[in-house]
Amino acid sequence: MTGLVLNGQPQLVDSIVSSVATAAPGLLKTSGATAWWIRMIS
Repeated sequence: MTGLVLNGQPQLVDSIVSSVATAAPGLLKTSGATAWWIRMIS
């Protein structure tokens, strides 16, 4: 049972890292656009 959990962990970490890496550019773009809009409006 412990072996299954340990064997599963690297895949879980990999999927978290890859999803964060995939989401990061979009988040940066969105926050940059939001900051730009705030500057334009104010």
